[in-house]
Amino acid sequence: MGQIFEKRAKLSRTRLSSLVAKSQEKLDARGEPLCIYVTGSYGRLEASDASDLDLFFLLESDDPKQLVKRLSWLRLSGELIALVEELKFPDFSGDGEFLEVHNVARMQEQLGSRTEDSENTFTARLLLLLESRPIFETERYSRLLRKAVDFYFESSLAALNDHATRAMAKQQSTEFGDLVFTILDATAHPDQRRYLTT
Repeated sequence: MGQIFEKRAKLSRTRLSSLVAKSQEKLDARGEPLCIYVTGSYGRLEASDASDLDLFFLLESDDPKQLVKRLSWLRLSGELIALVEELKFPDFSGDGEFLEVHNVARMQEQLGSRTEDSENTFTARLLLLLESRPIFETERYSRLLRKAVDFYFESSLAALNDHATRAMAKQQSTEFGDLVFTILDATAHPDQRRYLTT
């Protein structure tokens, strides 16, 4: 069983290395402050030859309403699709329906809201924290990952401060401590992350 995991991890790293190198060479965000990260089987280093790419695009912005220029997005998407075909990855699932840009400020604004699931920001945020690996614009990816951790931390701290009694606060502080440790650990380099269970 261990050999299967080692083989898949090696395959995942080799394929991702090629994708990252070619992305730097062939993708052009045309001045848009974007990064691309992969999740799913490639993010967990469990991919097989049949695994497709689960990619997310994240816009660095302080304005939750900021959008990427449509033509810039269409050109970047076309370049990415051509690159995926060149490297012989399977086609994107759902005919590429999940290839969309998420704005990090909107992600923060929606934290805990009713719309975060319908806009897929809940999934994009959790996968960013739990199993993502940078594909394009690695430094921006690292900044945005840290930002996502920070707004989780702030939200959790605010929730902790809202508790009315010391008993509840004492009980929550233990849970909060585990949560912070888990989230901070998620900001480590993907190969060095540990996942905690309580």
